[in-house]
Amino acid sequence: MLLTRVITAAVLLAVLTLSIYIGPFAFASVMAIAFGATLYEWLRIGGLGPRPALRSTGRVRLTA
Repeated sequence: MLLTRVITAAVLLAVLTLSIYIGPFAFASVMAIAFGATLYEWLRIGGLGPRPALRSTGRVRLTA
């Protein structure tokens, strides 16, 4: 378990260092991906998964 975390930390450090070396766009891309993954995990932990934007009542009412 500890070895897996150490390897993961080393890989993430390498990706972060390389993205800083490449340039600001690469760094911003890596940070955007990291933010998205963090937000996804936080929402899963909080039980706030994907929900429909509108709740259907089963009836359709058309007004003119």
